[in-house]
Amino acid sequence: MSATDNVTMPEDGPSVEELALRAIVHSQFGHEQEGQRQNYLNTLGYKRKMTKTSPNKHANELHVCLSKRIYNAKYTVKSDDDFLNILLAEGKSTESEHKNHKLKYLFSETDTSKNILDVLVNPETYASDDDDEGSSTHSDANDVDPFDFPKLEAFIRFLLRLQPKLLKDHDSDYPLAWTILSPRTHCPKDTKASIIRFFSDNHPAFVKSLGKVVAGFSKNQGSKEQGERDINAIHLAIEQEIDFGKEVLQKLSKEIDSPVREESGKGKPLLFRKTGNTKKSCLHMALTAPFTKVKSNWATMLAELQPDLLMETWKLGKSDDTIVTPLQHFELQRNLILSQEKTKQSDGKQREGNQPQNKQLLPAETRSDVLTADELDTLADKLMYLCLTNVKKPPLDLQSFMFRNPDGNQISLRFKESQIVSEEFLSGLSYYMFHSTLKFVYIPLVRIDLDKGALSDKMSKVLSWDCPGEKKLFMIFDWLKRGGVKRVLDVIVEDMEKPHSDDVIFECLDTLQVETWNWKRPDISSELIFRAAGDSVRVVHLFCSGLESVLRSWSAPDGLPKLKKLSEVHVHMRQGLESGKTTNGYLTKFKTELETNFKIVNPGKKCTAYLKPLEITSSNHGGDGAKMTQTPKTKSDEQFEEDWMTVMKEFADFIRPLGEPANYKTHPIKIALIDDGVTPDEQLNGFIEKGRSWSTKDLPYNENYNSSYFEHGTNMARLIQLVCPFARLYVAKLDPPAFDRNGRVSFTIDSAAKAIEWAVKEKVDIISMSWSVERKDDGRPDIEALKNALRKAVEGVDGKGKILLFCANPDAGVDVKENKTYPWYFSQDIFCIGATSTKDGKPWDKISPHDGSCAFYLPGVELSIPGVDKSTLVDARKNTSFPPTWNSYNGSSLSCALAAGLSAMILYSARVQGVSIHEERWAWLKQADGMRSALKTLADNNKWIPVRKVFGDKDIGSAMKPDDRMKQLKFIVDNKYFANWKESSR
Repeated sequence: MSATDNVTMPEDGPSVEELALRAIVHSQFGHEQEGQRQNYLNTLGYKRKMTKTSPNKHANELHVCLSKRIYNAKYTVKSDDDFLNILLAEGKSTESEHKNHKLKYLFSETDTSKNILDVLVNPETYASDDDDEGSSTHSDANDVDPFDFPKLEAFIRFLLRLQPKLLKDHDSDYPLAWTILSPRTHCPKDTKASIIRFFSDNHPAFVKSLGKVVAGFSKNQGSKEQGERDINAIHLAIEQEIDFGKEVLQKLSKEIDSPVREESGKGKPLLFRKTGNTKKSCLHMALTAPFTKVKSNWATMLAELQPDLLMETWKLGKSDDTIVTPLQHFELQRNLILSQEKTKQSDGKQREGNQPQNKQLLPAETRSDVLTADELDTLADKLMYLCLTNVKKPPLDLQSFMFRNPDGNQISLRFKESQIVSEEFLSGLSYYMFHSTLKFVYIPLVRIDLDKGALSDKMSKVLSWDCPGEKKLFMIFDWLKRGGVKRVLDVIVEDMEKPHSDDVIFECLDTLQVETWNWKRPDISSELIFRAAGDSVRVVHLFCSGLESVLRSWSAPDGLPKLKKLSEVHVHMRQGLESGKTTNGYLTKFKTELETNFKIVNPGKKCTAYLKPLEITSSNHGGDGAKMTQTPKTKSDEQFEEDWMTVMKEFADFIRPLGEPANYKTHPIKIALIDDGVTPDEQLNGFIEKGRSWSTKDLPYNENYNSSYFEHGTNMARLIQLVCPFARLYVAKLDPPAFDRNGRVSFTIDSAAKAIEWAVKEKVDIISMSWSVERKDDGRPDIEALKNALRKAVEGVDGKGKILLFCANPDAGVDVKENKTYPWYFSQDIFCIGATSTKDGKPWDKISPHDGSCAFYLPGVELSIPGVDKSTLVDARKNTSFPPTWNSYNGSSLSCALAAGLSAMILYSARVQGVSIHEERWAWLKQADGMRSALKTLADNNKWIPVRKVFGDKDIGSAMKPDDRMKQLKFIVDNKYFANWKESSR
């Protein structure tokens, strides 16, 4: 049916187009009349796409004239009749002999898929006739805006009432949104933002159109350069600093990229789309200099709306070392600006040298809207807070996303149960550097020793308070605050045995902005929580002794409901003196009253109470049963002075007075211990240099490298330190710290590969790996990753930076004829170490006589390690002294640690004697051939190394003067370490 079938056209009366327009404006069309309405729209050009041979110049003329008429109107145009009259006036044909009317082009699209909306929103439409072709009314987006878009809003609403599908059916090759966002559309950024907000309000079709914008995807959408960039609407908005607001972004974030643009054939959320060539995410773009207020708003909006964007990566250069997350990119950019500013202040010149590849992104001149240093700090803190609170990843993963140097920005702290904590111990943790915001602090039942180390003034003041409650844990929180910690999101403290007073808890947590309160003390008052964390706390764990009066105080309007941000309350309840039925009644009433009162005190907000029975667990659990512990022996029973380790300890004492080698502070002997972590104590603190963890196992608050879940790594560290206390330990914690059914530590192969890669990057001299991996499934990704990591460590880069690698024999038993385990099986340059009795030097009976993999045998059977017998700690809070104990252990893993320590002592003592790190013989000794030669001179024919014959020589024991000691050391270095150097170097 045509329009003429429905419209009677007088011979000299209105045209078909005029009648159709009047009908659409004034008539009400029900569902049954939709077909008739569609005919009217068709009469006005809807669905009529012009071609190059069609008179589309008439459509262009009509659209431009209408736009100018509305824009330049001297009176306010509001009513439908006003708009109708304007349309009728502009729509009259100049060709009076024809009844064709220009209104037939009203809803037409041109050959470039533009319709009247594109013309209306383009400032170039309103250019003066005197302007040059292609000029605009606004050439500089930073100048005063002459384009008054609000003048057009009423007319656009009028057109969309007539035909809402002007937006919905707009061709995706050239959507209206592209007309607005295109850099070719010269329009101030604030005006572009207001136009986008206008169309997005109540027009879902426009939001879809906005989601289809991909510069360079369509042949119609821009230059070759834009096509190579392949950026979407969000990228364009950030690049031009168009802040169209959070509401529009929320709507836009629900859009999915077109599947045709993804190689996999599947679309993905628009926010995660990256630019074409550089693969830069929208958040990376927002965090690229110059750092303006608009880009800062964009960064915050994106991170709040989709926190996982903080984990996206961008590769700046060719190597994997240039891969950065948004926060790491932000850090790089800030550091570059700071360095440039310092250089300008010092000599007024731009510093030359090796700068990051994106230095061209820095501002060429100062802008008034660029953030100050304080504002940049605020932005960084906000983004890191969003990462810590909203990204659902373990703290260690978050740490790796947030910082380029995660080792120097720890975001959590966990103490070991029954760990001895003193001011001296805490001072020794200087290598464990905190960020200002911590994800959590977990303090189980620890032993506070007040006698070691000088107490701070605040600690002394707290101890002087006249209250019977405990005060000692203030030492830890005071230390954290002195170390620059300003916020702790989650606080977990075991405080059931001898509880701390309200005043002490307040002093501990005041100013830390705690969000999850889990201080496990019975019947803690809501007033204390309000005083210490009222402005920040969101989740509270409460422990009730069973008293109804306590529950009432918590649920009262002046109790927990005073906490404005509170959303969850978890009550752990003891039954107390009442029956179970009565106690459950108390809890039910508490839940109802708390949730009701919270809504009354905080209209529009909700808090949910969760009721749980109190979990009572023994404080003596976990690691002890998992250790390789035999019968504990007191020091009076063991024969430690006669064994292998005593000799090495005495040798360390022998060379200590000779002083450090030259340049040792900058070039120390570095040992990477790849194990299940190390729990530090006063003895190990000065030995540990830094660490990294790859633990992702769901073990609460136990991910950091400074906790060894089963103390395996801690014992290895003690052995290494005993043999060479002068080295620096680099702790790499594997994932997960767990024991297999045979009582051995197990871990993921992938984490082992990453740990070795980290050790290579840290340029360690020695790697100690007291574990083995069955050689199977070669080709599997994690196995290949392990082999690649081992290759880098063994071969170095261009033959430089080779590392001495020590691993443990698998101790698989006499029935295993061949050792086919990694790391040893990968390369003969990796030292496989086996266990032996410290008295007879024979291989342990768990090593097959047919297994020829062991390069050397060292003590590992009934080996005693100094430790703490936790069973003697009756009260973990009391300052009770306890006797040192020695626990006996078995396994080649112990021998491996001793071998790593021995090789470190060989390197260190050579340096002390005067061997320079620039000498050829030093480079030889640091490689596998050289160290193998040195160890062979110490070993007997059975590969057993009886160190007493060299390091326990009587001449060493009698040398007292420094010159005599140096003479004895020189003899060892020349005749043992380098005995075969000249022959090997030929």
